[in-house]
Amino acid sequence: MCTSNIQVEPYVHTLGTVGSYPKEPEVGIIGHLNIGVSKRRKQSSKAEYDRVKGNRRRCFKIVRAKKEADRYRDDIHEYLEYHGDSLTPDQVKHLLDYRHCLSSCCNKSLFREHKSNGSKEYITSFMCGHKLCPVCNAQRSKNSRRKFRAFYEKNPEMMKRYDHMHLTLTVPHHHESSRYPRFYASQLMKDFNLMRKRSFWKKQVYAGEFSVEVTRNDSGLHIHIHALLLVKKGTQNRNILQRDILLAWNRITAGAGTRQILNEEEQLAIRKGNALLTEKDVAQLDPSGATFIGLETLYISSKTPKKGYQYCEHSGIWKKRVHPSDGEFFLNGILECLKYHFEPLALKRDGSLDMDLVVEILPAIKGQPLYRKFGAFHSGTKNAHPDAKMLNIKSKPEEDEEEIKQTLEEIGQEIQNPETGVPAERTDYEYFTISMSRVFVNPDDNFRISITTPRRKKYLHRSIAPTALAAIKYMQKNAALSAFRTKKMDQMTGKWGVGPYRFYHSKYNQSCLKHN
Repeated sequence: MCTSNIQVEPYVHTLGTVGSYPKEPEVGIIGHLNIGVSKRRKQSSKAEYDRVKGNRRRCFKIVRAKKEADRYRDDIHEYLEYHGDSLTPDQVKHLLDYRHCLSSCCNKSLFREHKSNGSKEYITSFMCGHKLCPVCNAQRSKNSRRKFRAFYEKNPEMMKRYDHMHLTLTVPHHHESSRYPRFYASQLMKDFNLMRKRSFWKKQVYAGEFSVEVTRNDSGLHIHIHALLLVKKGTQNRNILQRDILLAWNRITAGAGTRQILNEEEQLAIRKGNALLTEKDVAQLDPSGATFIGLETLYISSKTPKKGYQYCEHSGIWKKRVHPSDGEFFLNGILECLKYHFEPLALKRDGSLDMDLVVEILPAIKGQPLYRKFGAFHSGTKNAHPDAKMLNIKSKPEEDEEEIKQTLEEIGQEIQNPETGVPAERTDYEYFTISMSRVFVNPDDNFRISITTPRRKKYLHRSIAPTALAAIKYMQKNAALSAFRTKKMDQMTGKWGVGPYRFYHSKYNQSCLKHN
């Protein structure tokens, strides 16, 4: 295959480069980021140590997620070997697209290495963005919580002006039910949108956001909605809203299940969750529709007993309800509620992939947003909050700049040696890229970062990485191009996969040749 049009990557492979380097500018005056330079007090050794530890912990989490992604990749490869011939060409295509994403995610990660003692700092990684990627889901969760924190820090009155509640919506779905298709995430979101148009909702709910979670149970796929609601204050507003949602959601989802009657025990259980529900309310419920509405105030949780926490048998964790007067604890409760929105899909309890479920949902979630905002949090509406755009997750060019700014702030305003704390000139360190699968972070040694295969490091030449911003942008562009080329080459040869994991599917290859 001719590769003459592919440019050689401008890397150097030793630290002994020749030439002088300008001092790297601080965050705020790098490139075209219009951030502004703020005067800061010199950090104490304690603050610097915390920054270093935070950077290493961040690297540790990415390494752990990358190893999980690699296990998923191997699960897919094994599944294709044993079941590939029984799959349709479209199913194989989606599986191999998924495996390609898992393989390419964090395959290029940027680090800074100090020459004097070899200490390393993690900068950032190129990520695939797939909905079922454990690395990218963790990053989405982090970005969402960071943006909500920034929003509430700018608008602290929102915590006191509205009651924050966590809503869980389900439907009684069964294989034999014709009300919803087998994978009904899209229909579930349409029904939720329909309910949000009801007058009671517009009157009581100011804003919110939601996501769709997919699991499997004995009855088949279990798809449900988790939502954060900002509810207008009022006497018994939780019970009033819960009753209205129950009656509306039951009518909307009627016919979803096969239940013909609500027995006395079920009726008592429904009324137990809300003092405002009457026998008349329960009597008008359709047994084939949804009858469970989870609406609760916010909490923070712990895996171990703590003072003020109560044990929840349903979730198996200790919970403590939080209120706006709790300040930072209440904000933590908001952020903890957001974690539900980025739970990984299609996993078994032991953490491995449920491959049958993956095969089923991959085509259905292609191009389907599973996370949305509504009400005043939706920046595209006329009644949107003035700062609603702060909560946007979808990446745009200007938001990419904000992500880079955040990354640079996390690794420190002034570049210092992580081991000694001594300020570093540009001649004292180099940037290099490597796959996260080649990185080891030792939690027993202050989370110190090391490279398991040093020969795989690719040092960036000074001409393309004079600053951290330039190094990040080059790494992102180069990684995206490399991933695209790898996938394109596999398509052209009829073999899909990355590295040693290549799988040939005759039916899919014939389909490719026919359409090409």
